[in-house]
Formats: sequence, structure tokens, C-alpha cells
Amino acid sequence: MIYEIGAHEGQSVRAYLNEIPEAQVWAFEPNPAVLPALNAGNDKRVTVQPCAIGSASGRARLKVRQDSRVSSMLDVEPELLRRSEHYRLLGEIDVDLHTIDSVVQEQGAPTPHLLRTMTRGYDLDVFRGASQVLASGEVLLVASELYFASAFVGQPQAHEVMGALAAFGYRLYGFDRLVEATSGTLYFGSGLFLSPKAWKDLGLL
Repeated sequence: MIYEIGAHEGQSVRAYLNEIPEAQVWAFEPNPAVLPALNAGNDKRVTVQPCAIGSASGRARLKVRQDSRVSSMLDVEPELLRRSEHYRLLGEIDVDLHTIDSVVQEQGAPTPHLLRTMTRGYDLDVFRGASQVLASGEVLLVASELYFASAFVGQPQAHEVMGALAAFGYRLYGFDRLVEATSGTLYFGSGLFLSPKAWKDLGLL
């Protein structure tokens, strides 16, 4: 069972299904403009949830960008906006907002084995709204974006996200992507964290 938070057009969802045919994926995506692509194929293994995930349930404002992949709940840092047309704001829309805990406990969704967040600076909010699910130990793997430089206003730094997951016993296993800025400094990456159970089962020190 996989939760893809910020599924966009389903690129990663299709990769999961190709690599793990028995996978069941819950794909969360608040941007209505990309939902047709995410729903394409009508695969019964995929449950699309047209909403955002955060630290509380209610309503939120999604900032839609020129490059829909970098749409976020957060404003873009002015300097980054000046440097890249990809971050140009097209508009803002109201979207439904839920927490992982409410999805599992109130909606009766299955607890994920893999929880992956691609929310452009909103990942810490996702984990704050998943405290009960993470504390259960049933989520074996967490994959999260980690920012080492400023991109979005109010974003958490990488060490804050890692600290939040460490509070539930999750340990950094490694990175599957690291991106450098043109200056050569580390910009952002995607980290993979293992639960205490997964770490022990793999015989890691």
C-alpha cells in the first residue's frame, strides 16, 4: 500500500505499478488541472483523492505555478521567482485539505507501507498531520523531499524534516536524488527513511 502525496500527473504512480504489479496506490493531488492525466487509464489499483494533505483538515489555498510540478501551498522566494519563469504564479485556488491521520482513521483508508511526499516545502506539515499513523510503526518507508536552500517562503529545512521523522524512530537510509544549484551548493533532494522495524528486518547497524 503506497500513499503518493502530491501525485501530479501520476508519473511516479505508474512507475510503482510497473515495478510492483501487486501495489495499491492512493494518489493525493489537489490541482484539478492535472487530475485528467492522473486518472488516465482508470487503473483499479489506483485510488485518486483530489485533495491536499497537511497538518489539519479544512480548506487551503493552492498556488498554481507556470510549471505545475512546483505548485505549492507556499509562496516562492522572491529571488527564485526572479531567476526562473517556472515559478511564475498563474493563480490561486481553494482546495480541500485533510490529514493522513484523518484519512486513515475517519475515512477508513488502509495504512500505507510507503508514504511519499512531493509537496514543495509542505512536507513537514504532512508529517505533523500523520503523527498517529507514524507512531503506529506500520509505515515501513517514508520518502520525502528535503530542501537545503531556500525555495519557498516558510519552508522547513532538511534537518527539521529529518528531526520530525526521527522523533518516530525513522532513520535516513539514503538519497535517491540530490540536486545542486548553479553555484554548486546543495539545493534539494529526496531522502528515504526506514522505520525501526524495517531497519531491523534488513539487518542494518
